[in-house]
Amino acid sequence: MTSTDKPRRRPDGSIDTAHYMALGRRHRAEMARGLLGALHPGRRH
Repeated sequence: MTSTDKPRRRPDGSIDTAHYMALGRRHRAEMARGLLGALHPGRRH
């Protein structure tokens, strides 16, 4: 999301925090997999 994007909203008008928490978890998991790949090349994670 950029500073010009509007935040994703729930039907009641509040910000969809669950959506952004899921994005953060996915991003952290991708970073962890990348680090594991760098530490143990050739191994499957």
